[in-house]
Amino acid sequence: MPTPFEYDRTKATLRVGDRAAYVYRLEQELTYYGVIEGVPTRWLNERHLQPLREEAGTEGTYLIEPRVRPLEETTFMGRLKTFMGHPVELLPMVQVALFLRSDPVERTADYSTLRIFFFQDQFAPPLDDAIAQAISKLDWNRWAVDRNL
Repeated sequence: MPTPFEYDRTKATLRVGDRAAYVYRLEQELTYYGVIEGVPTRWLNERHLQPLREEAGTEGTYLIEPRVRPLEETTFMGRLKTFMGHPVELLPMVQVALFLRSDPVERTADYSTLRIFFFQDQFAPPLDDAIAQAISKLDWNRWAVDRNL
């Protein structure tokens, strides 16, 4: 089985559960891109995560819940415990949508796909160890959706 992001010239392969899946699309953006004032709070983070959670409730999509942490105490903003009545907390800095394709779950389909949302502190690749481990433990047959050409 391949390890996270094994490359072969123009193809990246990941292990998802018991199978190899091919990366056919990778979208990334800074988590707080577009936030022009204030500080990250639980309220802002939940507002940001809610559409992803709703999307993850649809067929062929999975969300790896991000770990949330307090701001660094060494920064001016890190001394804040609340902002406008909401606890101050920080999501990882990069939001990622990983689109994967593999053999079909059922023999009647041509292939299967799975979109995985996750957050990490740097642009991928590489994947954070915890993310790579979470992806490798996913049950492809449960989360992926079959497609036909």
